[in-house]
Amino acid sequence: MTLVFCAVGVAQQVPAASGARILLVPQRMVSGEHATLAVLDVNGRLTPGATIQFSNGDKVTTDATGRALFVAPLNPGALYASIVGRPGRVATAVLPARDAEAGARVNLHRTLHLLSIDSNWLEAGFVATQTRMK
Repeated sequence: MTLVFCAVGVAQQVPAASGARILLVPQRMVSGEHATLAVLDVNGRLTPGATIQFSNGDKVTTDATGRALFVAPLNPGALYASIVGRPGRVATAVLPARDAEAGARVNLHRTLHLLSIDSNWLEAGFVATQTRMK
């Protein structure tokens, strides 16, 4: 007896960059170090080709996996990121390398901002303050 198996797979359609809605960035990063962000569509699928604008003027575009690798700015403090063409932004704290090594702590205070009444999207943002550990 011979058994033959036939499997038919349906490839998941890659979401369009215009469908980018959710931006995931690290809460903290160290200045000059590599960091990764991700962009998702409304269904939670990683979204390639989405362009992200940072408050310091830098831009990155997500790769085929919906992620982007970038280098954290050298200037410490709050850094804001947004999906180009979409309202809202998210914040991350950039720590100086010397403070990160010394165990500095960053306090992130959660805030909520209504982005659009029509689409009911909420952004969870953070305000960063830095304290040195003694």
